[in-house]
Amino acid sequence: MRNNFLFLEIICPIFLFGRCNIPKGQKERYDILLKFFKDVFSSIPSLQPDLKRIFVSVLQKHEPEEYERFINVDPYALLMDMKTSEMS
Repeated sequence: MRNNFLFLEIICPIFLFGRCNIPKGQKERYDILLKFFKDVFSSIPSLQPDLKRIFVSVLQKHEPEEYERFINVDPYALLMDMKTSEMS
């Protein structure tokens, strides 16, 4: 179980804070990953509180100066709204 959280702690900043530049030739790979995460979190709603908990943890650990700004963000809604075209 801890490995799953560790994986999400790594992925969360990338997907939710857009902290990566996707090379033009790799956008379809990013799209596959994005669709995968959207499918996982929409088909297993019980994971959504875990996503929120990890989101808060990542904020506190990696983005403490942004904590107040993002604490009320719903990471599930944010994930569902993300589009491959928005990533640079």
